[in-house]
Amino acid sequence: MHNDIVMCGGLATGVAWLVSFLLSRWGIHFQFGADDHLGSKPQRMHQHQVCRLGGVAIMAGLGTYFLLSLPLGSLGIADTEPFPIWIVFVALPVFAYGVIEDCWGNLSARKRLIAATMSALGACFLLNAVLPIPGISANGGGILCWVFTCFCVAGVTNAFNIVDGLNGLASGVAVILMTALGWIAYGLGDLLLVQVCVGTIAATIGFLLVNFPFGRIFLGDGGAYLIGFLFAECSVLLLVRHPEVTWYFPLALAIYPVTETLFSIYRRTKKKSQAQRADALHLHSLVHQRLNRWAWGSVRVSALRNSISTTFFWVWQGISSIAVMLIWEQKSLLMAYCVFSVVLYLVLYRMLVRFNAPKWMRIITRPLATQQEFDLSGPEQRK
Repeated sequence: MHNDIVMCGGLATGVAWLVSFLLSRWGIHFQFGADDHLGSKPQRMHQHQVCRLGGVAIMAGLGTYFLLSLPLGSLGIADTEPFPIWIVFVALPVFAYGVIEDCWGNLSARKRLIAATMSALGACFLLNAVLPIPGISANGGGILCWVFTCFCVAGVTNAFNIVDGLNGLASGVAVILMTALGWIAYGLGDLLLVQVCVGTIAATIGFLLVNFPFGRIFLGDGGAYLIGFLFAECSVLLLVRHPEVTWYFPLALAIYPVTETLFSIYRRTKKKSQAQRADALHLHSLVHQRLNRWAWGSVRVSALRNSISTTFFWVWQGISSIAVMLIWEQKSLLMAYCVFSVVLYLVLYRMLVRFNAPKWMRIITRPLATQQEFDLSGPEQRK
């Protein structure tokens, strides 16, 4: 079974890579799902035209993986449990709405949030993925449990779209988080959940091979919502299928995107702006502007600067995930870690927004090496 999972994962990675590669060429050639990089999006941090349909490639990889793995799920416990492919099926509403936004850009954030809720409801019906609320409904069957589950799943799904601002940021974080979930699921003997995690990891890696480091294709809303939904549902299924796992484990794993989302809503509400309106004041945007002081003098390497900023968050998320996995059974320690992570985020954000960056972010101070990702008026642009 283990060899079959590895083989299916390899094929899923290959399919996702091939579709990503083709879309990176055809999307621009036929102007389908293409981002012209010249619009007035404040969160934009690239200087080249690129296809935003990376989510289609990930879905293709996922479909390949789960279709190939159906024989594994058709043995033994398949009579009483759903196939992993049903998770892809219930993800279709939020994925489809995201792809529509990537292609035509005419869907409001509210409609995409409704789509995420629809997918969460589908998981509740088909997968019994309903979080129990202690003291209200121990088995997760109450209406409040359904509402709470949909709220959590939709929130985490949107969180991945919020942090999708740099080459490989959201997708790399998703790979790290799904690896941690899959490892714990494997330790608990839940091979069906392991299949979902491995399939998601494999398909996302195939996309990353084209996306990182030069940004030849973007995840897009469809891809960000897809991987966010898959992580959210895997977390819910882990808690439902294994009551010994505390709620604080998946929360501690995803504390960075969750904190980013909640803090974004808070600061936009405080400034009396729309909570769903995009801006360039996310933590990854600020870190990128400071790390950009490392940059070379040419704007032609802007994609590489973008990816350098991503590695900061990969390392942060990797260290965080390892720490959480070491204490995954300790509820009090997980709660303390969540508080610590939120405080760390707020301290770092305050330092960056006040231009009081740490010394390691101020290695080079030449004017031409500063903010070139956002200032295109350098010598090469005037030629």
